[in-house]
Amino acid sequence: MRSFSRWLLREEQKDFFEYLFACAANLLFLILVALVLWPLSELGFAVHLAKGYWVFWSVVILVAAAIALGGRILRIEQGPAFWDAYLMVVVFVSAGLQAGWSAFAALTFRDFGAASNIWIAATLYVIGFLSCYVAYLIVSALFNTRHLRLVNLILALASFILFTIWPQMGRVMYGWFFDLF
Repeated sequence: MRSFSRWLLREEQKDFFEYLFACAANLLFLILVALVLWPLSELGFAVHLAKGYWVFWSVVILVAAAIALGGRILRIEQGPAFWDAYLMVVVFVSAGLQAGWSAFAALTFRDFGAASNIWIAATLYVIGFLSCYVAYLIVSALFNTRHLRLVNLILALASFILFTIWPQMGRVMYGWFFDLF
């Protein structure tokens, strides 16, 4: 076990470590959410959240693969102009994914929390806020440029607050995608 941990913490395994960390954080978060919501009789919400994460992981992996394939086709290593364009695509796509999860979280927590008392609703909103951080870890694991770290974290948390205050905006921007699932 010790040799595995040393191997995992080497610099060349950094991407793999971040991916494993995002998976573990996501799984731990879902378990903790289920344990918190079980006594509150809101376990259906934890199941809905797990389905949302499954779709989110699928979309993030597919988009990351498509961007990597596009980068290979365009041969981004040929010069700074290609690299800059590639980086801008990654910035906008990761921001869109991050805001998409925040919209899902805000709308889901709003729907589940509307019929609840104030304490359950407050608990759901705290869980929603934390779920945006877990989504940030997922996006950061697959789109791992240093330029995106702080921007995506701020965007995730700010867009959750925005979509909580103004849910119609989240429904307009991402409602078409939520209707697919």
